[in-house]
Amino acid sequence: MALQIKVATAGGSETFVLINTDASHCPLCGRDVHPLRVYALQISSNHLQIAYRCPSSQCMGLFVSYYASVRSTTYEFQGSAPKRATRPDFPGAISETSPTFVEIMGQVAEAEARSLDQLVGIGLRKALEFLVKDYASLLQPEKTTGIRSSTLAQCIENYVTDTNIKQCAKLATWLGNDETHYERKWTTKDVTDLRILVRLCVNWIETSLLTKKYQEDMDGGK
Repeated sequence: MALQIKVATAGGSETFVLINTDASHCPLCGRDVHPLRVYALQISSNHLQIAYRCPSSQCMGLFVSYYASVRSTTYEFQGSAPKRATRPDFPGAISETSPTFVEIMGQVAEAEARSLDQLVGIGLRKALEFLVKDYASLLQPEKTTGIRSSTLAQCIENYVTDTNIKQCAKLATWLGNDETHYERKWTTKDVTDLRILVRLCVNWIETSLLTKKYQEDMDGGK
């Protein structure tokens, strides 16, 4: 059901228009909310902007929602801005092993928040390389020079022994390479699949590191 609201016009007057819905999600805190309408401006006959305030006591931020009217008398919701990135949280074992991986994944989140979709896959591919090489270097410090100078594919093949990590990292590398090339090889897969495989790598690496830690701490029951 359309809502009638009062808006200011670009010429300085006021008028009433119809919108299909108010914003229902705060792009700043990520909550589903019923925001408070602060100000509405009719940019043109086809474009409208509404400033909202998030009602959450933990946010209270201002954001703008964009509306468009195309072949209709009702302005339809298009999206809100600015989007604040939610930086991913990783287990301590991962953060300690590869702080650069964590940093890159934070920048991937920023790219997503800014709708820089073409950069997300590239960032995931780079993050994967740091994660795998830092993990391999941790377990084989005497081979660090060779690990760092090798390609990611070579590193996975020659320095990663855990079967689950090796398989997930290999698949993620294939999809990550697609994100950096002109033509895609894996046309039925996309950045969502790459993200899942990177997450699987994180999970398997954490499992490997924690297993190693407890084996060393308990030293075979001694």
